[in-house]
Amino acid sequence: MSLSEPAATTEAPNEGLSTNVVAVHELISNSSLNIPEYQRPYTWNTHNILSLIEDIQRFSSADQYRIGTVIVHQNDDKRDIVDGQQRYLSFGLIALALNGHRNDLRDDVQHMLSKGLKALIIRVRRDGVSSRHLRENFNAVREFIGSWTPTQRQKFAAFFLQQCSVVHLSVRDLDAAFQMFDSQNTRGRPLYPSDLLKAYHLREVSRGDDSQGALLESTRMWEKIDPQEIDHLFSGLLFPIIEWTRGSHLPSRGFSAHQVGHFKGIREGAKGRGRHPWAHQALMAKAFVDEYTARNNTLIRNGVLEPLEYPFQITGPVIDGQMFFRMVSHYAALSRSIGIVRTSDTDPEPEVLQQDPRLREVLRRVRKAGNGRGDVYVRNLFNCLLLAYVDRFGTERLGEAAERLARHAYLIRYVLIKVQKGSVENHALGEHDSVPKQHRVNLLRAMSGWLDTDAFLSQPPCAEPVHMVDERRSPKQPVQNIYTEIQVGEDGLDEHR
Repeated sequence: MSLSEPAATTEAPNEGLSTNVVAVHELISNSSLNIPEYQRPYTWNTHNILSLIEDIQRFSSADQYRIGTVIVHQNDDKRDIVDGQQRYLSFGLIALALNGHRNDLRDDVQHMLSKGLKALIIRVRRDGVSSRHLRENFNAVREFIGSWTPTQRQKFAAFFLQQCSVVHLSVRDLDAAFQMFDSQNTRGRPLYPSDLLKAYHLREVSRGDDSQGALLESTRMWEKIDPQEIDHLFSGLLFPIIEWTRGSHLPSRGFSAHQVGHFKGIREGAKGRGRHPWAHQALMAKAFVDEYTARNNTLIRNGVLEPLEYPFQITGPVIDGQMFFRMVSHYAALSRSIGIVRTSDTDPEPEVLQQDPRLREVLRRVRKAGNGRGDVYVRNLFNCLLLAYVDRFGTERLGEAAERLARHAYLIRYVLIKVQKGSVENHALGEHDSVPKQHRVNLLRAMSGWLDTDAFLSQPPCAEPVHMVDERRSPKQPVQNIYTEIQVGEDGLDEHR
C-alpha cells in the first residue's frame, strides 16, 4: 500500500471533480471540512482504530503509506465529507492522543499537531453512539501510545502526519458525490450491502427541491436503527421473502452488493421508471398520502387525525429516495411489533404481543426449539413466513396463523437429523422430498395469491409427522412442542395434542 510521489491536483473536464493526494496533517488542518448532519454516527470501535495504528507502524519503514479515500462535496465555502468520516475522526483522535506527549516531539511535528487540532471538527451528536465510540477510542489510543518510548512516539507522529496520506476527491455536485461513494464501496472494502443502498437512495434524495431537509430526515430514520438490525432486515427477511415468493433459490453468498438492485426501483423524473404503467399504482398511492399529509398536517401534529401510512408491500416496487428510508423504518418497526426482531430482553413487549397471548406462546416455543445452526435456519424461515403474512393481512387472526406457520416451518426440523441451510431453502420452496407430500408447498408464493386469511386458515394444519420418524431419532421435546395445539380460554392458555 505504499505510494510514490504525491499526485498533483487534477480536475476532470466539465465534471467539477478535483483529485489529489493529501498528507494526514493537511487533511485535519483543512478548516473548510465539515461533517454534515445527514452523516451516520461515528461507529469505529477500539479494534478498528488500534488496527489502523498497528498498520501505520508496520508500514513506517516505507517512504509513504496511503490510507484510503475521502470524498467531499463542495458546498459553498464548506467541504462536506460524504465518505471518509470514520477515518477523518480517527485521525483526529490519534492526533489528540499524540498531543498529550508534545514534549517528546520535534518542533515541526508539534506545529502540525497544533494546526490540525485547531481546525479539527468533532460534531456533537445526540444519538449517543458517536460520543461513546469517540470516548472509548480516545482512551484506548491514549493508553496505547502512552506505553511507547519517547523515541517511538516521535517516529510514529512524524510518519503519521507527513508520510501517511489519503486520496482526496472533491466534487461540486452532491449527486455525483453520492454516486462516487456508491461505486467506490462497491469495488473496495466490503460493507453491508445496505450501506450501498443508503448511499444510492441518499443520492436520489439529494435530487429533490428540499434536498437538505429531506436528507436530514432520511438519515435520522436510518440512524434510529442499529446497522446489524438493518443488515438482518434485508439479508434475513426482505430478500429471502422476495426470492422465495418468486420461486428462486438464494445466491450461495446470500444478499450481497450484487443484489442491491432488488431495492432500487422507481426513480422519479421523466427518464425514470415511473413512466411505465407498472409503476403508476405505487406513485399514485404516494401522491395521495403526500397530499393527505400536507392538507392535514396541523390536525395530524395535534393528534386530531391519525397519519396515513403508505401501503408498503415487500414484493411491491420500491420508490427511490426518501420513500426507501420510510420503507426501512416501516419494516423494522413491523418486525419488532410481531416479536421476530428483539432489540433487548429488557424492553417491554410490543402492543401486538400484549394483546395476542397465542402469538406470544408461539414465539416462546419457537425460541425454545433450539439455538443450533440448523435451528437458526428454521427459525428464520418461520420469521419470513410470519412477516410476509402480516405484510399482506395485518394482524388479523395472527396468533392462529403464527401457530400454523411454525408447524409448517418446523416440519423440516422434525424429519431430518441434521438440518442444513439448503434443506431449509428447499423446504421453503416446497421442493424437499423428506417433507410429507401434502405439505410440500411454497407457502410464500401461495400467500401472495391469497385474498383473505380464510384461504390459509380454513385448510387443515400440519400435524406432527410421527409416522415418518424412527422412534430412535425423534426430535427433542421443544420441537415436538411446536405441534402441541394452543387453546386460549378465559383462564389463559391451555394446550393439548
